[in-house]
Amino acid sequence: MDNITDILSNLSAQDIENLKETAAALFSQNKQEEPQNNGADSLFGSMGVDPQMISKISGIMQAMNRDDSRCDLIRALKPHLRPERQHRADEAIRLLKIISALPILREQNLF
Repeated sequence: MDNITDILSNLSAQDIENLKETAAALFSQNKQEEPQNNGADSLFGSMGVDPQMISKISGIMQAMNRDDSRCDLIRALKPHLRPERQHRADEAIRLLKIISALPILREQNLF
């Protein structure tokens, strides 16, 4: 559970649908803004990639990948839990990582 790939692979169908809706809203919001055509922006624009969006997503991904003492505690306790409860520890870690991204989403007016 140390990287974003693990988190994304364990999302439910509803979580994925919510992410799709959020991404669609983000992309439609960016299409309404006028693109800047200079240097790297024009290169990314010609490839269909918005550098501002990449910057926003990068910040969110970094927040979700940061080490957190709460997650470390849950990981340390997990081997001592019954097998039927260990999956709840994984869910708690995923939730803590998602919650850590919320302030960034709020700062960027995405949430």
